[in-house]
Amino acid sequence: MQKNSNSIVTIFKKMINIADSFKKNDMKIKSTYIKSIIAIALIAIAGLQLLLLYNMHIAYHDITANSISQSFVQAIEDEFTNRHKQLGGPVSFGCYPFEQDTSAMRDMTIVTEDTTYIIPYNSSYRYNDQKAHQSMFKYLIPLDVQNLDSIFHQLLIEAGIPAKHTAIELYDIDKSDTIRTSILAKTPWLQYYETATVWVDLADSIGVKACVQIPYASIFQRMLFQLVLSMILIVAVMVCLFRLSSTIFRQRKEELMKRDYVNTMTHELKRPIASSLLVLELLSSQINKNKQLSAGEMLPDAVFSLQKLNSYVEKIQEISQGESGSIELVKEPVPLFPFFSKLKTQYESSDGKNISVHLHIREDLYWPVDRIHFSNIMENLTENSIKYSDDSVAIDITVVQQDNQLHITHRDNGWGIAGSEIRWIFDKFYRGRSAEKRRKNGFGLGLSYVKIMIETMGGSISVASKEKEYTEFTLIIPA
Repeated sequence: MQKNSNSIVTIFKKMINIADSFKKNDMKIKSTYIKSIIAIALIAIAGLQLLLLYNMHIAYHDITANSISQSFVQAIEDEFTNRHKQLGGPVSFGCYPFEQDTSAMRDMTIVTEDTTYIIPYNSSYRYNDQKAHQSMFKYLIPLDVQNLDSIFHQLLIEAGIPAKHTAIELYDIDKSDTIRTSILAKTPWLQYYETATVWVDLADSIGVKACVQIPYASIFQRMLFQLVLSMILIVAVMVCLFRLSSTIFRQRKEELMKRDYVNTMTHELKRPIASSLLVLELLSSQINKNKQLSAGEMLPDAVFSLQKLNSYVEKIQEISQGESGSIELVKEPVPLFPFFSKLKTQYESSDGKNISVHLHIREDLYWPVDRIHFSNIMENLTENSIKYSDDSVAIDITVVQQDNQLHITHRDNGWGIAGSEIRWIFDKFYRGRSAEKRRKNGFGLGLSYVKIMIETMGGSISVASKEKEYTEFTLIIPA
């Protein structure tokens, strides 16, 4: 037996070493690092999406600018066609000479049926009929900027460009004159486009330029699908990252609680084992020396220690069975007034603190429960009230029947529970954050056991608490 006991002690020493290694590593990934990584990931994803949207906007801008330029060139041609039609018939003319002069700017003679024009021209345009026509019509019917503006606006609409305003500027270098159809003021809600100057005649003396304003709303409408898709992607990534972070934090919390549990379990289990081992070694030594020794003097201590060890093991086993749903309840009608009266006597008569238990219950109230588990539930709540309180403890237990349910309120004047901790108190191994609570003996399994058993009975448990004032548990158990 001594050899087996030493083996058990050795095993628990190894468990202590494992716990110490957990403490040294302490989850190398700290919560601050995780939060920083998540924040950086969110910023990077949002930044990339914004960059993508910006690049798409630039692409749309370039496409729109190219469409505007093409529409403007077409408008110049259509405007010339309209002026040509105003003459009422075809115009015949001849241009000469081309080759006697080698300079860049030369004089061209244009002869029509009734007029001769001498026009300077750029030699690079010698074969550009369109410019030649524009040069001749400069004198016959000058370019009409208002008509050009109207044609240009119509072509933009036909091209699917929602132009809010358009304006044409004409530069006549020979006259040193500028004609504008209107002046467009730049506004923050309208995007401004401006084409390059188009020189329409042979001498590059007449130039026209177009200005267009397009509402940003129309641009956003064109990008609506991409905007919505980007927002959905960002939100989806944020949700995934937050769920991932909550999972990491929960796992870290569970790991820390398990580490504390291993430390506490090692400490709590080692004491009854060591006590039993000491008694048995002493008893063995006395027997080997043929000394008479009353078993009643030593064995009760060993039995008490082993019973305590057995209660720890049973509690862990019950919690495991409760989680797997394999607990079989043996329900029987229990007279509640005698049951709670016995509980009151049991704790008020215990040594140590000044304990008073006040009962509010009908004497004739019976309820079908599993007597063993129901007793463990109430003892756990009462022992917690005593453990986490000052020297004077007042406990109020109220039991009432409402319809087909039993309502039990268990209230004490102890240390209370911090609001930030209430959500965790029913988790396995959780023992509170304050140093004062952590110094108390226990595994952090009591309330977890209570919740599992109440839910196994088909009921529910809730808690309300205020630090340094009270803690109140409300149990609802159906019939």
